[in-house]
Amino acid sequence: MRTTPDDSGLPDSVASSTLGQSYRTGDCYVVGREKVREFARAVQDDHPVHHCERTAVDRGYGGLVAPLTFVSVPALLAQLEMFDRVVQGCDFSRITQTDYSLTVGRPILVGDSLRFEVELDGLRKAFGGTLFAIKCSVVDQYGDRIISPHARHSSAGRRRISPRRE
Repeated sequence: MRTTPDDSGLPDSVASSTLGQSYRTGDCYVVGREKVREFARAVQDDHPVHHCERTAVDRGYGGLVAPLTFVSVPALLAQLEMFDRVVQGCDFSRITQTDYSLTVGRPILVGDSLRFEVELDGLRKAFGGTLFAIKCSVVDQYGDRIISPHARHSSAGRRRISPRRE
């Protein structure tokens, strides 16, 4: 398997064959009450709909509401799983997220069963590394898209920079 001249570690065939491919996770992520509370504490979101079921119901929800960024960790795991299956042969041990945005259709509620559909939306080799654009659709147990995270990642190339000698 050849690598590109910029030594990004990305095989030549990957750019043309994987762009636009999608991957759907096999397992679903069931949103639990304590996970919502734990995540809200971790991100210091003290809004009562994340902690008190009675308040969430009084405000028109069926239960606790997850903070907006609740899907960021399982979405990242789904993206890494997609890389393992679709973009094989690349070293992603040094990956950096450079951009992240969410499009929200409805709030995530306790009891939702989430699946992640991940698509490699853009790919560019530059500066000895690889830039990836990833679209993700988070769908509920009814197949309705509820949140769409979009992320960009940068993967460092295999080159090592030698220390400067004086």
